[in-house]
Amino acid sequence: MRNVLLFSLLLTVVLTITSPPSVLASGSFGEEADNNACNPFTLQKVTVAPVTYSFTGICNLVHTRLAVPVKVPYTAIGTYDPATGKTTEDINVPAPAINEPSRPYGRFSSSMHCATDPWRDGQGNCNEVAVSVNPPGSAWPPNDFGNYARTVISVLTQHSRDHGRPLTAYLEDAQRKSVDEQYQAAALTAAAALEAKRKAEQGALDAQRKSQLAVQGKQSLGVYLALIYPSVVTPAAAQVAVAQSPLSIKLTPPKGWKVTTYTINIQRRDASGPWVNHTSIAVNAAVAESAAGYVGFGGGAPPAFLMLPGHWRLNAEASSPKKSGVSDWVEFTAQSFTRRGRH
Repeated sequence: MRNVLLFSLLLTVVLTITSPPSVLASGSFGEEADNNACNPFTLQKVTVAPVTYSFTGICNLVHTRLAVPVKVPYTAIGTYDPATGKTTEDINVPAPAINEPSRPYGRFSSSMHCATDPWRDGQGNCNEVAVSVNPPGSAWPPNDFGNYARTVISVLTQHSRDHGRPLTAYLEDAQRKSVDEQYQAAALTAAAALEAKRKAEQGALDAQRKSQLAVQGKQSLGVYLALIYPSVVTPAAAQVAVAQSPLSIKLTPPKGWKVTTYTINIQRRDASGPWVNHTSIAVNAAVAESAAGYVGFGGGAPPAFLMLPGHWRLNAEASSPKKSGVSDWVEFTAQSFTRRGRH
């Protein structure tokens, strides 16, 4: 109860009270109806990354000139870094709005180094305390109240340095237990969120790796299949064929493959020299692998199925039920032949 009474007095000082000393609260939070008494502050939220305590409360103040009671909400934020021990506290009672009568307000900020979390550990003290009050004592007019304001601010800052603890860390055992319970709950929530994030990131990484392996697998399969292709039995390389006549195109499948359809690609040499695409023909495997081979090209309908005199080449690939690589080009020549009659 002594600590709570102390905080009630100190927080009243922080607010840069504009009432005379005789109306200061003398009891603990919520036990006195006197002006300038602040109700017990309530812990609203705890986070653990970083460790942050958010408090709210109500102060029973009076308007400066009218002496009319007014309830003013205040906030307090405390932080603690377990890695460095840095501790901060910010207590703020907002200034009155421009359309409100003047009343006490103020902001007290402090920073210090604490070996343990002062809100959860009621025994440890802090050092390297630095405090500030806004508005400062020099902001008050040079009259009796101004002198009082400067005096109480000096008392407050000196008390913070002497006692080395955040003001909201002065807690009764029951309050500290409640703070610790909320901290533990927040820690569990944060740990669960961190684990969920880790799993999500791991899932995304696994999916990325799976996708990469699938691409690599397809690339490897593509390289492998490129090395597997059917063989062109006829026409033979450098064969001389009869122009405008059926050409036997006979194929054998890759070893171990059951092919249902082949694609035969045919090119002709242009008069200027380069090879140009002539046609691609889908051929039933049973026909292409037969003794006669496929004979639909050469003497068929122009232009795709007609073979005129010149230089030609073709290759083949399995197209179903799965695609193979493409065989090497086989070059041949088509010539016109004139049958000689008897004399």
